[in-house]
Amino acid sequence: MPTIRAALGLALALSLTPLGASAAQPVSSPLPEDPALLPGDPDILSEKAETYRRMDDNLLAVETADQAIKANPKLAFAWHVRSLAKRDLGEAAGAAADLAQAKRMDPTIK
Repeated sequence: MPTIRAALGLALALSLTPLGASAAQPVSSPLPEDPALLPGDPDILSEKAETYRRMDDNLLAVETADQAIKANPKLAFAWHVRSLAKRDLGEAAGAAADLAQAKRMDPTIK
């Protein structure tokens, strides 16, 4: 039985392959490259980290949130997601520090 991660990977690969093309053929996009969709985009990385956290892959969530914070240290959501993942890993001190940082940037975070 395939894992959720494998199924998501397959779904992503299939969604990126145009109809009638094999996965081995390079796909050329007629659309201009959107900087907001680049792999290092901090907003996308933060959302990806939250997705990993909700899938209970907290180690990968922390790693991905680290990348988002490195790309944009002022992104409160990334700090918040990392704090929740660290909390779930039992890293209370790190979680508290990240949560405090997130709250300094965005007082609406609880």
